[in-house]
Amino acid sequence: MDNPQTDQEGLFASVVSGFAKAFGTSLITRALQLLLAVALVRAIGDGGYGAYLFAGGVALIGGRLGALGTPNLMLRFVPEYQSKADWSGLSGLFRSSVQFAAIGSVGVAVILAIGAAHLGGEHPLTKGVLVGAILVPLVALRGLARAQLVALGHPSTGVFLDGGVVPIAMLLILLGFGVTIDAHFALWGLVASSAFAVFFGASLVLPRIPQQARDAPAQMRTRLWLGIAAPTMLGMSSKLLMEKSDILMLAPLSGLSDVGVYGAASRLVLVQTMAAVILNTVVVPRMSEALAQDRQTKAVWMLIGSLGFALVVSLPIALLFWHMGKPIMGYVFTPDFAHGNDVLRVLALAQVCGALSVPLSAFLIVAGRQNLFGVLTFGALSVNVMGNLILIPLHGAVGAAWASLVSMSLLVILQFTLCMNTPRAGRPVFATE
Repeated sequence: MDNPQTDQEGLFASVVSGFAKAFGTSLITRALQLLLAVALVRAIGDGGYGAYLFAGGVALIGGRLGALGTPNLMLRFVPEYQSKADWSGLSGLFRSSVQFAAIGSVGVAVILAIGAAHLGGEHPLTKGVLVGAILVPLVALRGLARAQLVALGHPSTGVFLDGGVVPIAMLLILLGFGVTIDAHFALWGLVASSAFAVFFGASLVLPRIPQQARDAPAQMRTRLWLGIAAPTMLGMSSKLLMEKSDILMLAPLSGLSDVGVYGAASRLVLVQTMAAVILNTVVVPRMSEALAQDRQTKAVWMLIGSLGFALVVSLPIALLFWHMGKPIMGYVFTPDFAHGNDVLRVLALAQVCGALSVPLSAFLIVAGRQNLFGVLTFGALSVNVMGNLILIPLHGAVGAAWASLVSMSLLVILQFTLCMNTPRAGRPVFATE
């Protein structure tokens, strides 16, 4: 039986240690991302930054779809296989995940390239779609490498790879060339930086794979892995699309200037979820291991603690943005962005829900509720898209922010209800729908 006091004491010490290591890294990466955003906004304006964000949004969504759910397989199975010394399964998982992600992302990239050709060279979004298509395989493989590092017990390294390498490379490119920056230069600089991040990620992952797994013959469990990855991919892709659909829909419905303002506000509110995301990278492997050992009490305590932490950190920052949004937007970016105050205020509330959704989503995935997770997230995405279609033509970027708030609130309520019912229903936690 679980000993709650012993479990909680050991869990607290383990999580605090991992969190401390990852938190410092994440602070640095967030600062680099914000520095890059400010540099680009001041150099290429809201329209150019909007084009940059649009291409990045296309790449993130395409990369998530193209990865075919393999990053979540890492978090689900790597801790389990290591705890059981299943080295053949671990070897097969690492090899097949790279193959799945490469094939899937190239397929998505080809579809996007065809779409860009269909739009034609004169369309204002053609370049963004084309650059996004090139970025898709790079984003998919970088995200997979991050998940592999986290699952192997190196969350701070994973955080740095995913959030710090590209901004550093971009800033070095901008400083090194010493030329007048335009949107075209920024887009192709993003491609070069992303390619470097993929190769750098591979150099970080390979030495950290246990020697036993590298020596063991690979055992492929394709049916099991894809059966879990597919619904998880639907849920995670829907969640990302819900976060990025505002930018993607603002571009054709309201213009790239609104995309730039919305993207600037979105960059600021990311600080609200930073701590929750870092804690998640530390907790999820431990949660997966606890459930694999049938220690449900320990897993539930991790979820409750993560939710409390997310709320305590994100809500005060949201209140700060609500009362001080205008001077913050004008100071961080330029006075021309101060009118984005209303966007920032609404997004700050939505991001509180986003912080709560981080541990809820992780629990549903590692607890084997990936099918329902996918259904709930797709439903919230549908609400978000419908809200954008109605509100963006009427209110522009502010309307997109309200659509995000409504859909994220709905998602968190449904996820919390499902998570609380899972352990209480007396059903196996790893049961699938």
